[in-house]
Amino acid sequence: MKRINPDTGKIFKRGDVRPSNYKQDGRLFHSYNMSRIQGDGYCQESWYTKDKLDNENKNTLAKEDMRRKAYRKKPNPKRVNPKTNKPYVKGDVAKDKIFWGYTATNLDSGYVGEIWIKKKDLLRRTLNQVTMGNIRRRAKKLGVPIDIDGAYLFSIYPNPPICPILGIELEMGVDDKGTNKTSPSLDRIFPEKGYVKGNVVFISGYANMIKQDATSEEIMKVAKWLKKKEQS
Repeated sequence: MKRINPDTGKIFKRGDVRPSNYKQDGRLFHSYNMSRIQGDGYCQESWYTKDKLDNENKNTLAKEDMRRKAYRKKPNPKRVNPKTNKPYVKGDVAKDKIFWGYTATNLDSGYVGEIWIKKKDLLRRTLNQVTMGNIRRRAKKLGVPIDIDGAYLFSIYPNPPICPILGIELEMGVDDKGTNKTSPSLDRIFPEKGYVKGNVVFISGYANMIKQDATSEEIMKVAKWLKKKEQS
């Protein structure tokens, strides 16, 4: 278990100073050592002097820069997923992790760099990076306000992940038929109000296709008409 920084209320991040209620020695937080658990149940922590941390950061950046230059000159090949015999694609699963994408760097292993995330982090990562990116572009295009972020989206995501309209399970990506009918879709309850707190809700892509920008009265008219056709 990781200790929480009492000054921020969050886990320590690299470069954090010692908390105000700790003995001050000028050292900065470097990392958690998850393989070593102390007697109090928390994992061991590494704290570096500023000079040591700066040097490590510089060395890390220098190595990354070399890998990027090598990649631009001649990209390494992509690793092959043994399950598909093809290069990994976003969404591929290996043990408890999901493939997110490639980096523009060559690794010492001889392959191009990869980004893997834990399954439990997939939803938060998708909401922060993919969903919020789409929302910003759409809000700008439509000229509607926006005051939400990834944390807010995560807080309102259905748990369990069920569409509140159709009652179907929400699943990231496309289904086995190649459609996104079951994927979560962020809907503006009142379109003109924009992407603001209290006006957005996650529903299925299929429900959003049906709803679009129609009013409740318009949807009711369509439903009544369709009902009559089915009974005739």
